[in-house]
Amino acid sequence: MTLISTAREVLRRTWVRRTLVVGLSLGIALVTVGAVGATGGVVLRDDDGCPRTIGSFSSVSWADVLHIEGRTYERVDIVAPHESRIDQSQLAGQLGTIKCTTADDVQDPGYDLRDGEATFLEPGTPVHALAGTNVSFRVAVVDDGEPVVYENRPFTGTVGADLLPFPAEDVVAVTFLSEFDGRTVLGQLTESDTVREFVEDLQAAPVGDRPDLGEEPRVFVALEFADQPPTTLVTYPAHGITTAGLQLSEAILELIPPPANR
Repeated sequence: MTLISTAREVLRRTWVRRTLVVGLSLGIALVTVGAVGATGGVVLRDDDGCPRTIGSFSSVSWADVLHIEGRTYERVDIVAPHESRIDQSQLAGQLGTIKCTTADDVQDPGYDLRDGEATFLEPGTPVHALAGTNVSFRVAVVDDGEPVVYENRPFTGTVGADLLPFPAEDVVAVTFLSEFDGRTVLGQLTESDTVREFVEDLQAAPVGDRPDLGEEPRVFVALEFADQPPTTLVTYPAHGITTAGLQLSEAILELIPPPANR
């Protein structure tokens, strides 16, 4: 699987019933839309333990996420418009099962998913480990008959390895993409030693506060794997930082091409 190939069937039913998170926010994307005097609402639970919310005048637009074993994971092709599909053989042991679907019923923008809850996945959906992959990084489910990847995007960490918990040698290429469509290639690293050193530098980089840089020019950095969808970082090259607060060294910045012209 390669990131350069155009994502197929972008407007499939999985896109029609989900909200694309613009700007690649590296966490749970939860946006309050048109709130009119909302105070948060009161979370109630049905006999099945699933949440319902009353008392809020907000309309909440959810990303496609699930919560299992104390971590929240976001669907990879919602984070960036690329395919998240993998082969059925890559599904490993079952970690748990989705018990509740929240997107249609929860209207509290401050609600935090509990274990076994997802925004869009149907109740009864098994959540699997991904073969050869740390579960703190990625899990997989079968959705609409196809195995797809969900990725954990931590809000905290000390060094890049806390945010990118996989062996550097698993990355086979680094592709730099335009922020405007997430697909236009600005440059690419393919030489194995260069790729490994780039990823190792990312994993060694310190993590600081998440920046609030608005619409400053960005470059998307996609770390590609041989048999899984890529993971994407959003960088502000002029400021030497990513949206997750990863502080980029000069060695990293020298390899990132300039942002696309606006």
